Parts: sequence; C-alpha cells; structure tokens
Amino acid sequence: MTWFPTNRAIAFLSEELKLEASGKEQDWDVELADPHRIEQFLKYYLKNAKNLEQETRRALIALILSSFEDSFYSSSFNIFLWKQFENILIDDGFQYIEVIKPWLKKSADEFFISSYLRLVIDRIVD
Repeated sequence: MTWFPTNRAIAFLSEELKLEASGKEQDWDVELADPHRIEQFLKYYLKNAKNLEQETRRALIALILSSFEDSFYSSSFNIFLWKQFENILIDDGFQYIEVIKPWLKKSADEFFISSYLRLVIDRIVD
C-alpha cells in the first residue's frame, strides 16, 4: 500500500511552515520541497516532533526527503544536514518506513537519495 500525507497534515504543515500551498497539489511533498529550507524543516521537526500527530510527522519527513532530493539538482546537498536527518530516521525507526519505501528504487532512474536511504534502512533493521 502506498502512503500519502493526509489533508489534515498537509493543511497543518502548510500553515505552520508558511508553505505556498494552493491546496490543489497532487504530490504536496514533491511540489513544495525546498532544498534551501531543509535546515529549517529539520529544526522544526526536532523542536515539535513530540507534539505532532504521527501523520503530521510523516508528512514532514516526506517534505524533507523531497527537499533533499531537490538539493542534489540545485547543487546544495549538505552532508551535515543529511547526517542530522539520518539520525532522526534511525532513532524513530520503523514509523517512517512507508514514507521511505517509494524512494528506494534500484534502477537506472534511481533517485539521488536512494543509496543514502538504503544505508539508513540497513541500520534500522540491524
């Protein structure tokens, strides 16, 4: 089963993070990804995760994943920020597996972050 963010989580995060959402996005996390705001998204997660509903945390993780993917194409990938994010994924383990799965392609059209995420998954399941 493919995971998608709930409308409630989308509305909440769009307002909280002041995202320029129209409400008509088909792939909210992909369309509103912003590689220049990754650090802000991570800080928001670390500060608020315990108070967020699980679906809202998942939607935020999806937004961060998409933002990291975009960072490669804008030449702004930051390994330090990735390591912070990696620690979040490892610490919170299995609750984000469904969000991560679509990024784990093993093919010629693999996502930039796929190989990084496979390493994270290996650490989660160990």
